[in-house]
Amino acid sequence: MPLGLPSSVKYIDRSKRAKRVFAKREDGTLEETDGKFVIKNRLWVAGLFEGEGCISIQRAPNGRPQVVLILETTDADVMERFFCAVKYGNVNLSSLSGNRHKQPFRWAAGKKSEVIEILDAIADQLGERRKAQVTRALEILR
Repeated sequence: MPLGLPSSVKYIDRSKRAKRVFAKREDGTLEETDGKFVIKNRLWVAGLFEGEGCISIQRAPNGRPQVVLILETTDADVMERFFCAVKYGNVNLSSLSGNRHKQPFRWAAGKKSEVIEILDAIADQLGERRKAQVTRALEILR
């Protein structure tokens, strides 16, 4: 990844019978969680996604609909903060187009379980138009 971001901040200990889930703290230590998905800075993430993100409903190669969440920004620090808060998806450099002077970063999440968790976590903080898109996307996914 171009930002040197961690590929995952979720760790699963399978050494015991019970599945234990750990989240990486900002200081690098691990903290055991109940396994429930939690977005740090949820209001900030929802606001950024409301303004810069999109919910794309596409046809997968098998013909079924697929929901992909996308966010694009030219600010590396904003993308890193967003990615570390959400913990899912991938960040890549997007191609320069038009009169852009800065290289944009593109985050995308398309894995069904991850998209559902992200949308469930931020849906109540979104505006009416975006909430309608979330409702439609979740109907497709569930």
